[in-house]
Amino acid sequence: MNNFIKITHKLKSKRASLCLYFFTTFFLLCCCGPLNADQHNANKNDLDTGLQVTVVEAYIDMRRGPGIGYAIFYIAERGELVRIEKSRTDWYKVSNKNGVSGWVHASAIKLTIDSRGDPLAIEVAGLSSFKKRKWDLGMSAGDFGGNDLISVHGSYHFNKNLSSEFSYIETFGNAVDGRGIFVKLVHQPFPHWRLSPFVAIGGGIYESNPRSNIATTESRSDNVSLVAAGIQMYLAQRLFLRLQYNNYLVITDRDNDEEIESWSIGINAYF
Repeated sequence: MNNFIKITHKLKSKRASLCLYFFTTFFLLCCCGPLNADQHNANKNDLDTGLQVTVVEAYIDMRRGPGIGYAIFYIAERGELVRIEKSRTDWYKVSNKNGVSGWVHASAIKLTIDSRGDPLAIEVAGLSSFKKRKWDLGMSAGDFGGNDLISVHGSYHFNKNLSSEFSYIETFGNAVDGRGIFVKLVHQPFPHWRLSPFVAIGGGIYESNPRSNIATTESRSDNVSLVAAGIQMYLAQRLFLRLQYNNYLVITDRDNDEEIESWSIGINAYF
């Protein structure tokens, strides 16, 4: 029996690791995938054909990839014309008339002007854009009534104070595993604070699955209501940290409903 319990512990850890890997990969793909470069004065059709801009500062650095970890291989000097091809998060791929192509950060693209001589009104990711975000996506890990918890969640912001959130969770215990889908309405009373509290109410469905030969109860699916509170802190670029407490009320068909307390900490990216 002891050997069997050890095996189940290993299986639980492996499953948790696989789920965490999947969520991490999904999270990074969503954060780093290509986005349309439409955050400036030009319209989207202009960008699709390639918006041409002129460097007005002493120079801008061009890198081999969309990140500070990539080497600078070319410097576009004042007066040089470059064409914006596409963007990825806060990085823009540009090329000049000689066919030199590289990546430039949004803060450098702001140092250019369009054909009318107007500067590009690009908003670089930061605390000001964080306050005006519309979407965010994140993942977290924590505790669910004594069991391990991992989750992935996404939010849409109606305004600075109110947002809706969809979340999927998986829990891993010695006797019972589970998974659930929840929808919440989130209120953030002080959205302009870097360290900002929030509260939420919502509901969903939670399915529990007892482990073979350990638990004798059957699998079941129950409706759940929940209240939540937490705090989020803007970190840098498009990332923020979120610490959250949830109180779940599992509505069962037995005499007594079940109350589960949960906490989690995670990283989110906004768009």
